[in-house]
Amino acid sequence: MPVTFESPTGGPLITKTVEVDCGASGGITAFIFDQVTCQQLGLARGPTIQDIDINGRVRNRSTVWVCVSMASLNLRAYVLAKCYPQAPILSGHDGLATLNFLDGYFSKWGGEKDMSGQSRFCVETV
Repeated sequence: MPVTFESPTGGPLITKTVEVDCGASGGITAFIFDQVTCQQLGLARGPTIQDIDINGRVRNRSTVWVCVSMASLNLRAYVLAKCYPQAPILSGHDGLATLNFLDGYFSKWGGEKDMSGQSRFCVETV
């Protein structure tokens, strides 16, 4: 799903393609990115938060405030993005949109297929 973010420098909007992961609660975060993307999009540092890695170890993760902007949905919001040292393997995506983002800003979201069998992700606002 393409999502646009405001640039911290006031430049043009930055588009990132995120994979929607309704299983990624993200805690208080709306997006999960690698450190480089967090530096590119971050407006300000957020709180350090803890999560558990795949081996069950508790890890401290940095967060940044980003401004997501989706003009077609009349959405502009400041949200937290969780930063990982390196990018997870996401097959062509720049990061993850978490359940916190989907439930927090959309009245309806999910996948659907058109008449030709092509799948797409859809979101609706109230």
